Amino acid sequence: DDALKELASRTRGVPRIGNNYLQWVRDFAVASGVAKVTETVVQDAMRKIGVDEDGQTIQDRKYLMTLATIISKTNAAVGLNTLVASSNIDSDTIVNDIEPYLLRKKIISKTSRGRIVL
Repeated sequence: DDALKELASRTRGVPRIGNNYLQWVRDFAVASGVAKVTETVVQDAMRKIGVDEDGQTIQDRKYLMTLATIISKTNAAVGLNTLVASSNIDSDTIVNDIEPYLLRKKIISKTSRGRIVL
């Protein structure tokens, strides 16, 4: 139960992500020779692919670092094209995968002038 709760807490509430992570954890456990998947095994597996306790991925953190860096230099909201050019993350990935989660968690906001960190 603890292992499932740990896994679920990192899925952003998206079943598809949960299924992908479940498969990854299972594969990780088999490759590691672990007989039983525990909370620690889930934590190790998620750490291996760069998913933190809040469900943020490496791309989320890259997006946030890029956004914060640009804002600190320009003191202005950042447009999508600037984020794409600076982060090398595809615009579809930003709009469809990264931003909905960050908006829901109230980490960023989208204004008429661009994106800002809250």
